Amino acid sequence: MKLLFVLTLLASVTAQAHCPTEIQINQNAYCLAIKWQNAEQKVKGVLQTTPQSSPQLVAMQEIPLKWLYSSAAFVLWKKSDPSHQPQFLENFRIFPYMHMANGHHHSTGYQFEYDAISEHYVLHGMALMEMTGCWSLRWTLQQNEDEATSQLLVDITHFENLDNEQNATAASFCSSSPPPMNNGEHHHQH
Repeated sequence: MKLLFVLTLLASVTAQAHCPTEIQINQNAYCLAIKWQNAEQKVKGVLQTTPQSSPQLVAMQEIPLKWLYSSAAFVLWKKSDPSHQPQFLENFRIFPYMHMANGHHHSTGYQFEYDAISEHYVLHGMALMEMTGCWSLRWTLQQNEDEATSQLLVDITHFENLDNEQNATAASFCSSSPPPMNNGEHHHQH
């Protein structure tokens, strides 16, 4: 099953541009492909896969039992490698990050791991809560979850559970979000 997943992910990567997203790590160019997975829901405290696709925006007043947690898989390879051989990098981590319209910025609860069998990274259990601002994915080699020690990977401008108008509003925050305040960081764990 995992081999089929990796083959499907790599096939979708090949169908896209040679390098969907380029990042520089320690003076080396890497390519990274993102594939959103099915969302998850907590059942008796354990995350279980649902039929709904990610990313999901959790409504502010939604009770936690109904939250859908977003999930994504990532394949990383050296840009110079035409075979796209997946790479594992020590301390490499991707995390969700929110820039709020009021200048505050923060991460949220999530789980990030490397699946050595299928050779891809998995980011899941993300509670992307509805708030006025822009959710994004950032990457780092550090333990901190802040802008100073991370790089923007992608803004999340489309949520599967929103209609076109709501997604346009969410995307507008990403293109117009103000620079964060120096002391505006705080962390949400869900």
